[in-house]
Amino acid sequence: MPADVSHLLVELWGAGGGGAAGQSVTGGAGGGGGAYARLVLDVTPGAVINIVTGAGGAGLLASPGQQGSATQLFLNGSFIASAFGGKGGNGSTGGLGGGCDLGIASVALCRPGYPGAPALDLNGTPGGRAAIGTIEPLGAAGGNGAPGNAGPNTGVAGLTGYALLSW
Repeated sequence: MPADVSHLLVELWGAGGGGAAGQSVTGGAGGGGGAYARLVLDVTPGAVINIVTGAGGAGLLASPGQQGSATQLFLNGSFIASAFGGKGGNGSTGGLGGGCDLGIASVALCRPGYPGAPALDLNGTPGGRAAIGTIEPLGAAGGNGAPGNAGPNTGVAGLTGYALLSW
């Protein structure tokens, strides 16, 4: 980070939840999309910024899919904000989109991720999209549910979260 920077625009996307397994009588539901958090952060020269990028939830052979993990921001070792990952699809119920923890941020924005689609037939259903920030998300979408038919079939993993810093 350049020495003359005093403010950062921070954008975080949580990871997507994994899709549910497809069973022999129904397809799996989609995982939820990751949340989006945006905040302006005051920084001083020499500040240490750490970002933990959320991992996408696994689509498992046994329902439900795993929850995607949070993308988190730390400043000088102190927690600042988090965009949570989407919930995994659960049987025929689509996973919910993730939310946020904006910590001590006084001016911030949180947009939850979109839910995954419920399973309606033997086809697997799509995962929810990540919440849109200042750019179209590159990832953080929930995984697709697996098709049924000759199930059980493994659901698709959610996509990884990410962060964008601007100054």
